[in-house]
Amino acid sequence: MQRIAIIDNYLKTRYLFFKWRYGLAFVNKIAMAFGMACVTGLLAQSLYSFTVYTCAITGQVLGVLLSGVVCGGAFGSISQIIYLGLGIVGVPWFAGGASGNIFLLSGSGGYIIGFVFAPLVIGRYSDRYIGARTFLSQLKFMMLGV
Repeated sequence: MQRIAIIDNYLKTRYLFFKWRYGLAFVNKIAMAFGMACVTGLLAQSLYSFTVYTCAITGQVLGVLLSGVVCGGAFGSISQIIYLGLGIVGVPWFAGGASGNIFLLSGSGGYIIGFVFAPLVIGRYSDRYIGARTFLSQLKFMMLGV
């Protein structure tokens, strides 16, 4: 009986989250996009570097994928454009505290530019198909996005 209550709570929460997101004003959506850019910048500081790979593994990919789910397609991409723009201007929140446009010319620069497109695809998918809003569907699509 408790398991049914947990499932009901999950379904209700999922419905209310997407309903809440659609009902936000434009200014609130921009603020949420800025917040997800900050989350991506914070997660980029968790850096795992291996000597075998040329690119480090960071947590910023999680922030990118979550921005697509949380903000939706367009505003998820806007959040990553904010992240990219502020990093170019000088905010040291790329992987390992790097910043500036010279970072985009390094081996990780292509990943950063790809961050703009990943939330657009994931967000559009979850916005368009209501059946894709389940946890497992989102997880599978995020793995595909990686």
